[in-house]
Amino acid sequence: MVTADLPAAHAWLQAQALVRADKIGSIDFCLGGRVAFLANAVLPLAAAVSYYGGGTHPLKDRAANPHAQHLLYRGGLNAHIRKEYVIEVTAGVEAAGKPFVNTIISYAGHSFHRDERASHHPPSASCRRGVGTDADLLQGKAGRLGWFLLRSCLSY
Repeated sequence: MVTADLPAAHAWLQAQALVRADKIGSIDFCLGGRVAFLANAVLPLAAAVSYYGGGTHPLKDRAANPHAQHLLYRGGLNAHIRKEYVIEVTAGVEAAGKPFVNTIISYAGHSFHRDERASHHPPSASCRRGVGTDADLLQGKAGRLGWFLLRSCLSY
């Protein structure tokens, strides 16, 4: 279902007058981080960001196919996403020689960046600003008026 929704959402965005069609990216959290990873493998994105990326490891065979640089954020204390899963995904992208940034904040758990959740961890959320941010990636790769959340257009 998601693999059908992604091209449809991308086509819709490209047709919008205010969207720079060559500057569309994807960013999301947890399962949505998995969707951002998949979107980067199947769509001509300008940039992609995955927070936590729950369930990304079964997609490791798609790691050789990213269209854009991918920024991955993980919490080292995340009990939901095992370290070996993270290693599988990053090893696949690295073996393919594709550009990516993998940021693991050792003292952060799952959902460290979601300020509306009890697991929010402000030092971890602010730490990411020192290692390269999604905003930096957006300015450099996606640009103004080109960055849209594909997830918001999906039908699931």
